Amino acid sequence: MNTIAREFPLAAVLSRQFQEFYCTTCFGELSNCEVLACDDCLEVAYCSLKCQRKDWNTVHQFECEILRSQNTPMTPTMRLCVRVLIQKFSGKTNCSSFNGASIDDLETNYKEFRSSPAHNQFLSDVLAIISAAGYSFLPEKLDTNKTIAVICSILCNSFGIIDEKRVEPIGTGLYVGMAKHNHSCAAKCHVVFEKNQVILRSPSDGYFDDFTAVNSDSEASTSTTTTTPHHPKMLNINDQNVFGTFQKLQKFSPFNCGAPQPFRFIFTIFTAISALSMLFRTYWMFWQIGSESLEFGWAESQLYGFISFESFCITIGLYRITSKRSLCRFTENMQRLKSLRVSKNFHEKFDNYRTLYIRLFIAVTFNFAAFTLSAIYLVSHKMVTYGGAKSSHWYWIMDPIVAILCGYANFLFLPTHSLLHHQMAREFDVFNDEMEQVSKKNMLANRETLRNFANRQLKLFEFTNTMTARMDKLMIWAPFFTLMALLMGTYIISVFAKTPKVLYLLCIIALTISTFFMSLTLLYPIAFVQESMSKTSSILLNDSLVQTSDDPLVYQTYRVIMDRCMYNRACNNVLNVFTVTRKNIERVFFVHSLVIVAMIVVHSFEVGVEDELVLLEKIVSIGG
Repeated sequence: MNTIAREFPLAAVLSRQFQEFYCTTCFGELSNCEVLACDDCLEVAYCSLKCQRKDWNTVHQFECEILRSQNTPMTPTMRLCVRVLIQKFSGKTNCSSFNGASIDDLETNYKEFRSSPAHNQFLSDVLAIISAAGYSFLPEKLDTNKTIAVICSILCNSFGIIDEKRVEPIGTGLYVGMAKHNHSCAAKCHVVFEKNQVILRSPSDGYFDDFTAVNSDSEASTSTTTTTPHHPKMLNINDQNVFGTFQKLQKFSPFNCGAPQPFRFIFTIFTAISALSMLFRTYWMFWQIGSESLEFGWAESQLYGFISFESFCITIGLYRITSKRSLCRFTENMQRLKSLRVSKNFHEKFDNYRTLYIRLFIAVTFNFAAFTLSAIYLVSHKMVTYGGAKSSHWYWIMDPIVAILCGYANFLFLPTHSLLHHQMAREFDVFNDEMEQVSKKNMLANRETLRNFANRQLKLFEFTNTMTARMDKLMIWAPFFTLMALLMGTYIISVFAKTPKVLYLLCIIALTISTFFMSLTLLYPIAFVQESMSKTSSILLNDSLVQTSDDPLVYQTYRVIMDRCMYNRACNNVLNVFTVTRKNIERVFFVHSLVIVAMIVVHSFEVGVEDELVLLEKIVSIGG
């Protein structure tokens, strides 16, 4: 029998009938020691001065006044909630979980508790007690929903603390690491208690590969810590920052609106001016530039107008990402999701982003070069003019600067957008791969195993839906305007391929290729997320044991997972505009090709009619 891990509670409370027999802090027996009690509340007792000081410094100095102010004694569960909330708000936590989990990582069952009248009343009572305490460490405006979510986490994750001498539990405690492990898809172990310390044990060596046995039964009385097995060529997935260099480029760019003051103010002003200048360029290209003054007519102005508005949307997205530190928060949430994996090992197939880095860097570098070279060419030849006049104007000085800003904004935003959605897609792939492996071992029909996979899938879907909902509404239009720019660029190349402006035509070709890359970067990663979401259903459909199981709970869990897959596949449309799958993206490009052909035919017809009219005028003039 091997000890896997040990953990002390974040908070623990004795049952009322055992308060005079056990120490409030360590849960040691009080029979053979001098008892130290609190003279104010008379609710706690300690086995030593050390335990009394420890409890006072972390919790009881705040809890004592609450206990004295209650007309009726609080239940142990209510006291546990109050103790946890005091430690959370005051920051005076005296222990940490063995696997690095925090209380925010735990299951909450928020909706179930809120829908129950009895539980709802309990939640309101605890919230009222904390709010009425009026401690200085409490926020000025208590976030009710988040506080209730913490209370719900305590209710559904607390452990009954067992003394082998007693028939019933002597108290209850919150062990964050153990609660997290209890809700994972890992193999089952069991726990025992030494006072208030919980010990996780496995029945045999190597039973659970993700932890190393820290000591044998003969060493159970010594204090130990858990370690992670060392693999020479293996990365720690929890230390992996997937955004890497691209996040640093955002951090040190003038678009970083989350920088320390005074740079935050300066960069925010810069971002606002950049966004407004892109919006102004959109207006100028659509309504002020005369098509006859441009080399390739109206399609050229539409190309620049669509690119400018797409860049405006991207700039708003950059502001939201940097000002709210979205990438850091996303990385933290991804680490929580990765902690739910059955295997904590590095997946070469799913966790290696080197190839994707290279592809993205080449694509965005090409995009930025195309934007910059086009701008330089426009400056040197003064090709953007005012109205129909071929004279210099103030606007052509401003236009290349804005064009370079458009390229720079896309250079910063597109890689992080792609990596963000690829991470979500790959985490779904890991989930599907582990489920498939369990299915091949004919273990998926196990009630607990399937339920744990369902809980993990819920976390994945909640996170994905939250990320989709948080994206700015202006991002709805970014893929649309990119596709329109691609349409205009392709039209110019198809119709004006034989024009003498070879260098400028090459710039237009480069811009068209850039818009193609931008379209793929904005749409394809989300398509991968959708594809990975829906793959789970095929794994369940191919598992005959799940399909034929007589256990009603297995069938119920199976239906929940299947419905969740189908629902999200239907409603998780990219930015509420496109139903994004790879097949639909291919259809968009196919329709794009048909529209180009139609535009070329119409253009040829118009040119042909004009030639015929000119010839008719000549004939009339000769006849006259």
